[in-house]
Amino acid sequence: MLNHRHGGFAAELVPGVPPAWGKVVLVTRSTPDGAEAAARMVADWPLDTRPVLCLVADLPLPASRLTRHRIKAISRQVSAVIGLPYLFALRNFGDVAAAVRHDRKTTRTARGLHRTLARLASAKDTPL
Repeated sequence: MLNHRHGGFAAELVPGVPPAWGKVVLVTRSTPDGAEAAARMVADWPLDTRPVLCLVADLPLPASRLTRHRIKAISRQVSAVIGLPYLFALRNFGDVAAAVRHDRKTTRTARGLHRTLARLASAKDTPL
């Protein structure tokens, strides 16, 4: 969903060196374990600028109380928290690009995510 036209990638973060591609987006499931993993990563964040946290709904239900509590606890340590709804098409198609092309809800969600990330990229971030 972040960049469905190209394959995903990972890069090693070097402490104190901002990434060349812009904002870093941490993506996690909206489960207690996902929120806990995000909290651990944010606690040891190696860069001066804060990451964006993207929560992907794991079920077509609201996040649990524990998940919401954990996310609220780390929300000041990230520049933004973006929530993505549960999208059946992502599981049905198995390929994000195909889901974006063929499912309206997935297309709208991807466009909204891109607009939000573009807005955040142009916003001035406060250092940690």
